[in-house]
Amino acid sequence: MPVAYYVRENKLTTPPSYSCQTSAEDTLGYDEIAELIHTLNPSITAAQAKTVLQNFQQVVTEQVADGKFVKLENFVSFMPKGRTTSWPAASVNICGNGWRRSTIMAASGSG
Repeated sequence: MPVAYYVRENKLTTPPSYSCQTSAEDTLGYDEIAELIHTLNPSITAAQAKTVLQNFQQVVTEQVADGKFVKLENFVSFMPKGRTTSWPAASVNICGNGWRRSTIMAASGSG
């Protein structure tokens, strides 16, 4: 399926400049991603894939909360991000048709 997008004009520049903004068609959670992994590799059950994904989140969150940079080549990077709160946060860069930024929150001392 093609990526849906729209073009945004920046009227503050002369001449005007433009950028593309993508829009998601759907949101996938653990269950949906686990089922897709199972479809790609039937020897792994969807339940096993979901457990691995949940463990991945826990491990990455703990490592980032400890101040470590987690980088999976050509896919995603997680890095500590300073905040004025008791919750450590991570900046997430996801590579694909561009860079997106979001934040992961991890409770102090979680584990």
